[in-house]
Amino acid sequence: APLPADRLCVYGSNLTYWNDAAEEKLFQQRGHVLWGVEARKTKKGIIDLRKRARQKGYRTIGVPARDTGKKGPLSTSGGEILLASTSLVTRKLTQVQGLVREAVPKERIVLCTVALKQMTILIGCVYFHTGVGLEGPNLALLWELRLVIRLLKLPFVLFGDFNIPIQEFIEHGWAQDMQAQAVAAPNENHTCTVGAVQILDYLVLSECLRPLLHNYIADRHVPWRPHFALRFELLTQPQVVMI
Repeated sequence: APLPADRLCVYGSNLTYWNDAAEEKLFQQRGHVLWGVEARKTKKGIIDLRKRARQKGYRTIGVPARDTGKKGPLSTSGGEILLASTSLVTRKLTQVQGLVREAVPKERIVLCTVALKQMTILIGCVYFHTGVGLEGPNLALLWELRLVIRLLKLPFVLFGDFNIPIQEFIEHGWAQDMQAQAVAAPNENHTCTVGAVQILDYLVLSECLRPLLHNYIADRHVPWRPHFALRFELLTQPQVVMI
């Protein structure tokens, strides 16, 4: 079925590991944008995925997983992947005119611009460091995001596993300083089944986009654990590639 023409649909999760079941689940969604963090895909794995995604009508933007030096399935960590429908007008940050290459995040963040009928926005998936809260490396990631957003001057929506409880993130003040809001899916009081009852997976979006947010849920019916997926829509027409 064709993707909805009157809204931008997004779906994804911390996958723990991008396997066949996770890939099938993602491609079953009617999403203009699909994403996964903690995908554990190497550079070669992303190249292979790119071929399969192209057959499904998606272009792939990915950051390879980091080598942990361990053996077996834990030999890699992280790896962030964003799939955008080829019907969308999207640009990787390295293709954005005037943006210096040094400002493009190198890991744990995947960003691109999406042209809508009324505006262009910045979207991206994130995977913050585990167990450090709003300290050192996670503050550095927030600084990188601040720099890119300030340079591009575009409304933005970030989604992913922030590994920071949403209330703590709100109280820190980064979102407010960026004229944005951190928003939890209203149907769940947690997004991870391990550890304390916390919301670690959520959206951070510009205040001007908040009224457009629609059908936002956390999806617990997924073939991976321990994180729930996030599904949401922005009620604005995507600009599409004319063939």
